[in-house]
This record gives sequence, C-alpha cells and structure tokens, in this order.
Amino acid sequence: MIEYKHCNQGPEDSERTIMSYRFLTLFLVAALSGVGYCANTFYVSLDGRAEGAKGTIDDPFPTIQDGLNAATNRKDAVIVADGTYLISEPLTSATTTITLRSASGNRDAVVIDAQNQCAVLSLAGTYVTVADMTFKNGRSADVGVLLSGLGSVVSNVHVTGCVRTSTVAANGGGLCLGSTYCTIVDSVIDNCSLLSGNPPESTTTLELRGGGLWLGVGGSAIRTVVSNCCLRGYSDQTTYPLSGGGIFGLSCTIEDC
Repeated sequence: MIEYKHCNQGPEDSERTIMSYRFLTLFLVAALSGVGYCANTFYVSLDGRAEGAKGTIDDPFPTIQDGLNAATNRKDAVIVADGTYLISEPLTSATTTITLRSASGNRDAVVIDAQNQCAVLSLAGTYVTVADMTFKNGRSADVGVLLSGLGSVVSNVHVTGCVRTSTVAANGGGLCLGSTYCTIVDSVIDNCSLLSGNPPESTTTLELRGGGLWLGVGGSAIRTVVSNCCLRGYSDQTTYPLSGGGIFGLSCTIEDC
C-alpha cells in the first residue's frame, strides 16, 4: 500500500507534485504498453530446409528474407549463420526495432552478395540495428544499404562494391542512414559510388550527395573508414551539385573516421 502525505504545501510544492504525477503516469503508460509483448529470435542458415522451416536454432530458415518476413514484432531479432548469401532481390523489412546480425559476430564471415543485380538491403522501421556482416555488390538506382527509420544503428559492418546510378537527386551510394539520429560505428565502406544516370544532353539538374555514406540530421559516424568512394556526373555537364564523395552529413558528428 502506498500512502501519500502532502502537508502544508505551497503553490510551488503543488506544481512539483502535479508534474511528478504526470511523469509517473507517462512512465506507467510506456511500461504497460509492453505488457503481454514477447520478442522473438529467428535463425537463418544456408543449411536450412527449403520448405517448412520454423526459424529456430535447430530448424533455421534458409534465407535471410525468410527471417525478416517472420520478424513482425518489435524487438524481434534475425540471427544469421556464417556463409555467403547470394540474392537477386533486395532484402526488405518495415518492422520497428528489429535486429539483424550475424551469429558469430565476425562481419567477414557473413556476406550478403547482390551479384550486381539489385540493392542489398532496405529496412524502413525505426530503431533498427544491423551488425556484424558484409554487404557487397549492390547495383541499382537505389542505395546499396538503406536504413530509413529514426534512430537506426549500424555496427561492425562492411559495405563494399555498391554502385548507385540515379536519374533523380540522390543521397548515398554505399550506405544511407536516411532519417534523424542514426549511428554507424566500427564499420568500413569502400569502393562504392553514386553516379548520374542522365545523358549529357539532359537539362535536368541533379544533386548527388555522399558517394560512400549519407547521414541524416543528428547522425553520428564513429571509428568508421570510408575509402575509394566517389560521386560522378557526366564530365561535360557542369550543372550537377556534387557534395561529399566519401561522406555527406547534415548537422552530424564524425569521430575518429
């Protein structure tokens, strides 16, 4: 039983009490909104059976997209076994607060290879985490790896060999953290580019920003290497605004990069 005593309160004390109650109410609402909620973990392995897999550690899904399709609840996780996963369509999900990472923690041991046929990954949910894997050979009109939701985190990843050719204004060739307050840490982005797809005779003016990495407002890049990345318009068109061959950020923090 909780007993409340408020004796000889002045106006300022009463205001503080009201604000305390309001804060407690908001806290309880936030906490109770998770009552009855249980996150799930789904496993992926190249050895997973093609049909009927349950996504458990003993019966893993055979593809990463299977895992992402199953991860429909907040805080679900998709854990990927070592191997090279070949894709011909980009991996996608719109679920909020999911995690996609390797089981081993070794980014070089889990490779997602788009084979120059498509973008590699596009996650639209907020507060998404992607960690401990390599994304390579994305090639399309879309950025190689896109996390478009607020507060997303990329940790210990390698994005390499991604080429984006766009006929519209575009942000990011290798990796785009497209919303606010996103973070990339302990990662490598190399050999990526963002190219203009308009022919020389076009009068369209495009703005291309961030050949390797594009960070939204308030984003952070920490201990991240961006190398051998570029922006390129047609050589005889001088109207293209090109900004940030390696990194382009809006009001961002860049540390030890």
